[in-house]
Amino acid sequence: MSAFKRGPALSGSLLIGALFSAALAGPAAADDAYTCYATTGDVSIAACTRAINAGAGKPWIQYADRGNAYHAKGDDDRAIADYDQAIRLNPKFANAYSGRGYAYHAKGDEDRAIADFSEAIRFAPNNKFAYNGRGNAYHAKGDEDRAIADCSEAIRINPKYANAYNGRGNAYFAKGDNDRAMADYNDGIRLKSQ
Repeated sequence: MSAFKRGPALSGSLLIGALFSAALAGPAAADDAYTCYATTGDVSIAACTRAINAGAGKPWIQYADRGNAYHAKGDDDRAIADYDQAIRLNPKFANAYSGRGYAYHAKGDEDRAIADFSEAIRFAPNNKFAYNGRGNAYHAKGDEDRAIADCSEAIRINPKYANAYNGRGNAYFAKGDNDRAMADYNDGIRLKSQ
């Protein structure tokens, strides 16, 4: 599973722009675009599909959001297909690369995950999700130093990002540095309980 609720969070201005564009197509399209983004599971998938079929707004956002919903359900093949479509429509959409990276990571394809997280970082250098995801993929490959570096960067971007502490703790634990691992796990638990 990804380190975030449904997928990479859209920036406020990107979400507002997508909703405004959908509103121009009518209130139902705007409602579907919002429901697509704001919900999970089958409700999100259905709303995203309606928004895509209506041709309203910025369809790459709806494809990525639907990919996030599929990923959250564990249907990573469908998620990847939607992220692919989002990237075809907007080749610089960092959230789609990050989401696809999490889907590839869930399938155990760490090389593709790392490539996608790297693209997400190229287009959005402060994407904590992409750094953490790439760190987790490096950890899965046994490259603990790179995992620690990426999780540390996610923490630098957002010192309250609990999942990055957990990821870094896993890498320290794999290296046998139990004191640092325990400190990171404790920080992650403390932040999640706030």
